[in-house]
Amino acid sequence: MDAAREIRVTGGLNASLIDDFDCLGVNHFHNLFGAFFNDLFPRSPGISDGVRNEERKAVLRFAKDVNDYRNAMSHPSEHDLPLRDAMRLLDSAHRLLGKIDPIAASQILDYENQLRRIARPTAIQGMPRLPTSLSDEVLVVAARRARDDYYTYSAYICQPNRAFRSAARLAFYTNGRILTDVPHIRGVVESVSLTEAGFEDINRTRLDSEQMEEAKALLLAILRDKRALVGRSRRSQAKFVLLSAPNDDETLKLPREIANDKRDHRGRPTAFTQSQRYVSLSKLQQATVTSELE
Repeated sequence: MDAAREIRVTGGLNASLIDDFDCLGVNHFHNLFGAFFNDLFPRSPGISDGVRNEERKAVLRFAKDVNDYRNAMSHPSEHDLPLRDAMRLLDSAHRLLGKIDPIAASQILDYENQLRRIARPTAIQGMPRLPTSLSDEVLVVAARRARDDYYTYSAYICQPNRAFRSAARLAFYTNGRILTDVPHIRGVVESVSLTEAGFEDINRTRLDSEQMEEAKALLLAILRDKRALVGRSRRSQAKFVLLSAPNDDETLKLPREIANDKRDHRGRPTAFTQSQRYVSLSKLQQATVTSELE
């Protein structure tokens, strides 16, 4: 309180003191989330102590990121944040707000997308551009349950260690059509336990820190939602393919759904794929029926 008054008396800050919140600085941010975690993030029914502990650790990691990137010593306000730091700050803020204020979280996502558009002409530092042959290939999967998983978790979840060729994007085929959303593949966890032990599986991967947080947030969401485990009980492991969200600028929107017109050797309708196949992105953007993808 004394420090808050002093900076106003010396002219360092003009805003008047209204309540206790005006006495808080960025250095208090991380500690507040720790002290009031249970008030800010009420415990869901049926959540085990282990999952709850992972939830707390994830929240505090995101809070610490915001705290660190807004630290005036490491990131002076008179200098712009490096691009990677700015993206990490916005991502962490988005994840925190998503649990508290979804409207504010959507505004942060808008800022992320604006920054990506500005930065698109040059590759992000440390992220080399994909060769044309790789960036043009799209993995198309049969989407029985996968479509709902994508819109819920921004991920494709399948059997562990399922083999895929390298591809930059993924598309969903269901009910005789390829859907319009073609998300960017952000990272892959080949095998993860659908239990609390899965967090250690993710720690042993070669994902970067941002991808690792995404994978842990996905596992946490699945463990919190018991319905998400229904139908997966036949296996205790899964493969996670982390994808850009439906409203993310990295997700390509096709101009239309692509109808399947494939026929078998007898001329009868047959599925475009019952598992997976690969198509050209340039053809995918122009096709109206699947025969145009051959």
